[in-house]
Amino acid sequence: MLIDDVGPGLEVVLEENIGPGIQAMLDEEFNAAVGETARVVSREVAIGTAQGLEEVGLVDTEDPTVVELIADRIVEMTEALGWIFWVLVIVFLGLFVVLIGWASRLIYQARDVKKKSDLRDENIARLAEAIQQIEEGGGESSELFRQVSQQIEDGDDDT
Repeated sequence: MLIDDVGPGLEVVLEENIGPGIQAMLDEEFNAAVGETARVVSREVAIGTAQGLEEVGLVDTEDPTVVELIADRIVEMTEALGWIFWVLVIVFLGLFVVLIGWASRLIYQARDVKKKSDLRDENIARLAEAIQQIEEGGGESSELFRQVSQQIEDGDDDT
C-alpha cells in the first residue's frame, strides 16, 4: 500500500540525501568559501557602482572621498543583506528540522497504531475461537475463558 511505503521512503531520503546535504552546509570549509564569495561580490558591487556613478557624472572624480563614502555605504548594505540572507537560511533550516521531526513523530505514531490494531485483531480472533469452542461443547466454559484470558494477556505483553 502506498501509505505504508511513505514512511520508509521518507526515512531513506532523509538519511541518504538531505542529511548529508545539510551536514555539508554546516562544514567550516563550506562556510568559509561562502563568506569569501560574499566579500568578493560585495567589493565588486561597490567598485562597479562607484565607477558607474563616475561615468554618469553624479560623482566628481576629483573628490575621491565621496566615491569612497559611497563605496563604503554600498559594502555595508550588501554585508547587511548577507546577514539577512544567513538569518533566513537558519530560520528555514530550523523550520525544516521541525517539519522532519513532526513527520517522524507521525510515522512512529502510525506504526504504534498499526501494532495496536493488529493486536486487537488477534485478540478478537482468540475470543471468537473460544466462543466457538464453548458453543461446540469443547470443555468446561470457565476453564476455556481462563485460557483465553491468559492468551490475551500474553498477547498484550508482547507489545
